[in-house]
Amino acid sequence: MNYKFPVKDRYKAREVLEIDFDILPYFEQLYVDLDQARESEEANYKEEIKEILKIDLKTNILNSTEILKPNKILLAGFRGIGKTTELRRLKDDLHKPASYYVVYIPLGDWIDVGTFQYQDFFVSVIMNLTKILQEEKKLKKKSNLFDNILEDSNALKLQATGGVGTDIKTSKLLDFFKLEFDLRGAFEYGTNTVKVLRRKINETLPLLIRKINDALADLRAEIIKSGLAKDLLLVVDDLEKVSYDEFIKLFLHNQHAIFSLNVNMIA
Repeated sequence: MNYKFPVKDRYKAREVLEIDFDILPYFEQLYVDLDQARESEEANYKEEIKEILKIDLKTNILNSTEILKPNKILLAGFRGIGKTTELRRLKDDLHKPASYYVVYIPLGDWIDVGTFQYQDFFVSVIMNLTKILQEEKKLKKKSNLFDNILEDSNALKLQATGGVGTDIKTSKLLDFFKLEFDLRGAFEYGTNTVKVLRRKINETLPLLIRKINDALADLRAEIIKSGLAKDLLLVVDDLEKVSYDEFIKLFLHNQHAIFSLNVNMIA
C-alpha cells in the first residue's frame, strides 16, 4: 500500500501498521516472543500453561492422566494481536505422544462467527471431535462415538438447506451434518434445522454435557490405549470474534457447562 507520510488521518493510522500478507506460525523473522519482549524473570506464560496441564518442563512429559478437576485456560485479548498464532504454536508444542493429543477447534471453519450463538460452541466441539475420529486411523473404530449425543426420541421433522428443500425424519439430530450442504450457510441463515438444534441444546444442556463427558471418557481411554498420547486437550480458536452478548452467555451465564466438560481446554 502507498501512503503519503506522515499519515495524519487517525482512521488510517492502524492501516499503516498492518501487514498485507499472512504470517505463518513459524515464520520466526516476524514472530515476536512475548515473554522475551517482557524481559521478566518470572516463568513465561507457556511454562505456566504446561505446569497447569501437569507437563514436566524439563522432559515435556505429561505427569498424570488423572483429571480431578479439568483446567479451562482462557487467552484474552483484542482481535489481531496474535492469539491464533499463539494457539497454533501451543497446539504444535503440546501435541506429542508423551503429552496430549490436541484437537484444534477453529470455530470460524464450521460456523459463521457473526451469527454465533452460545449453543454453537458445543456443536463445534462435537463436530471437530467427530472429524478426528473419522480421520485418525487408530480411532476409526470409535468413529460413531458422538453420533447419538444429539438424538431426539420424537423423530423431529427437520428442514435441510442447500437448495433442495428436503424434509428429513430422523431420530438423530446429528445426522443432518452428514448431508452435503454448507454448514456455515445453515448457521448463518438460521435454518429450521439449526433453530431446532439450538433450542434442544438450550433445553437439555445438563443432559448434553453428561453425554459429551461419557463420550470424552471413551475417547480419552482409546487415545491412551492406542498410544497416540497420554490424554486429550482441546484448543478452541476464534472466540474473540463472537458477539459480546453471546460470549457472556457462554462464559458467564453457562460457565457451569464449560467447567463441567471433563477435558482440559485452552481458548
